[in-house]
Amino acid sequence: MTAYLMILYQNLKTLHYNVVGHGFFTIHKELEDGYSAISKMADDLIERGIPLGFVQPSIQSAVLAYQSDLLPVMARDGHDSIKLAYDGYIKAIELMTIANDEVSSDIQSKLDEYIYYLRKEAEYKFQRYIGEPTALPNIVDEDD
Repeated sequence: MTAYLMILYQNLKTLHYNVVGHGFFTIHKELEDGYSAISKMADDLIERGIPLGFVQPSIQSAVLAYQSDLLPVMARDGHDSIKLAYDGYIKAIELMTIANDEVSSDIQSKLDEYIYYLRKEAEYKFQRYIGEPTALPNIVDEDD
């Protein structure tokens, strides 16, 4: 799971540096906030895990494990950038949920905290940017 966080961090930086077009300033900042948060999560989990016998993944092992998840460097509009960030957050949530059954209660608490944060970012902020129906308010049209 921490190996995937390393890949997600790199992907968010790639998206941050290469976002173009409408909404640049807002999305550029959101992606920066995202890779900063992911970096802190990975750092915290690795530092908590090492005393418990977990081994920090190398960037090489992370790349080999998640090669198909690495994003190529290319310009992307805001919609595509946020959609890719959203997908990365959802995968991180899935991996954290699986890992939650295999770790101590201290790390479970941190994972729960991180899952909550990632869900909030993905399901509310990111879906709002990409216009997913689940992020839109439930508005009923009424005829007067």
